[in-house]
Amino acid sequence: MVYLIDAKITDIRISDTSIDSTKTAALKSIIENEVPKWDLALSLDALLASLEQNNPKQQPDIKTDAPQVIYRDHKSVLVVLDGDPKMAKLDNTSDWLQDQSTAALSAAA
Repeated sequence: MVYLIDAKITDIRISDTSIDSTKTAALKSIIENEVPKWDLALSLDALLASLEQNNPKQQPDIKTDAPQVIYRDHKSVLVVLDGDPKMAKLDNTSDWLQDQSTAALSAAA
């Protein structure tokens, strides 16, 4: 079990604009003085879950940039390569090169 023995309020935000800073300071003081008298107890698991919910782990940096859009007004094919292109002669008699790093047939002269 975890017992609350002290309360410290770092910030108070009230949506009612008619409440001034002296009233919020008084409210802060009342809460900090009265809450420890309440003899609050809760399980460690519930406390850790509450802290985790209120302070989520930072998300990894994820790129959300839009990809480059390539427009062609004629037929084209997107060839996905596994790493850098590995060009090899198509056969021993021609000057054509074939890319070995893709399942698609791609050749260059």
